Amino acid sequence: MVVSSGNQLVNIPSALFSIPLEILILTGNRLEYIPREIRQLSNSLRELDASCNKLKSLPTDISLLKLLRVLNVRDNQLTHLPAEFARLQLRILDISQNKLSELPIDLRYMCTLVNFRIDINPLVAPPAKLCSKGREHVFKWLQSHAGRSVDDTMTAYDCTLKRPITTNATLRRGQNIENITDGRHFDRRSRTTRFNTVGGSDSGYASTADENRYSRE
Repeated sequence: MVVSSGNQLVNIPSALFSIPLEILILTGNRLEYIPREIRQLSNSLRELDASCNKLKSLPTDISLLKLLRVLNVRDNQLTHLPAEFARLQLRILDISQNKLSELPIDLRYMCTLVNFRIDINPLVAPPAKLCSKGREHVFKWLQSHAGRSVDDTMTAYDCTLKRPITTNATLRRGQNIENITDGRHFDRRSRTTRFNTVGGSDSGYASTADENRYSRE
């Protein structure tokens, strides 16, 4: 595990990608992007915490992290998620406190999710009010609009004498510990606290009681 929190980093040291890391904690820095070299950790990385940075986007290469189970990008400046994002087999996902207005339609395929946070985003599709009800409601909305987009596309195709119309491809279409922090803003909370989620009878959110069990799988 490597921890580099509160160091005002603007770039991730390239040397980190040559280490078979399982956990990478980069909270409280000034990162604006995650380099494509992150794919070099595809056979090892299980948890990535890049919360409280200035990330504006995520690289498509993040979908190559086949062992990744925990992703926390809370409190950044993300405006969209790549379509390839849905290929991840995450158990815990926190994308709260960003600038997301819509979610990829294929996010509905992330059936492995147990803990899912999307609050404090200016969501329009799905509507923020619906998202507050939890994962199941979000996935049902995405599923229903995926089917509708197919029908709409076929109608548009027929009405233009077989000239296909392109549509928006997001929603409209469907182990030693190395501590390299100076301690200024080091996040010493437990993972349970960092990934605290809201529970409810039909919220679609799960408590973090299963978290340790899933992180070891």
